[in-house]
Amino acid sequence: MNKQVRVLLSEGSSNSARQTIYGLGKQYTIDLVDPSPWCQCRFSSLVRRRFPCPAISKDPGGYVQCVAKLINRRRYDVLFPTHEQVYAFAKFKKYFQRHVGLAIPDFEAIRTMQSKSEFVRLMEGLNLPIPGSRILSSKDEALSHQDFPCFVKLVHSTASWVFRK
Repeated sequence: MNKQVRVLLSEGSSNSARQTIYGLGKQYTIDLVDPSPWCQCRFSSLVRRRFPCPAISKDPGGYVQCVAKLINRRRYDVLFPTHEQVYAFAKFKKYFQRHVGLAIPDFEAIRTMQSKSEFVRLMEGLNLPIPGSRILSSKDEALSHQDFPCFVKLVHSTASWVFRK
C-alpha cells in the first residue's frame, strides 16, 4: 500500500477509532480531529497528528466547518467517519465528496437506520425477523405494559433499560 494516502479520522476518542487506526495506520498516513487533547488515539504512534475541533454534540455546525476547512487546506484522500459524525457528513455528502473520498449512504438512509422505531418499521416492511418490538406513542402505553422483563429504548440512543416486574 502507498504511505502517501492521507486519511482524516472523524474522531479519536472511541474504541472504534482505535481499531480503525490499528487496521489502517501501518499502510496509510492518519490524522484525526477530536475536541479532546487527551483522546486515546492521539497517543498512538500510528497517528501523525490531532486537530482540535468543536464537539459535534455541542456544535455540529462548527464541527462540520472545521472538518471542511481541514480537508480543503490539507488535501486528504479519505474522510473516515467512525461514529455519529457520519450523520453530519451525510447531510453535506455532495460537498464532501467533491473534495475527499467518502463512502457513506444518503442522509435519509442513515436517518432511518439510526432511529430504532424507523428501523423496526423498515424490518417489518421487508418481512425480516427482529426481536419482539412494540413502538409506544404515549406515557400511558408504557405504564400499562405488562410483558416483563422488557427492554426500553429511546428512538436515538445506545443504551437501554431492563424493566422487571
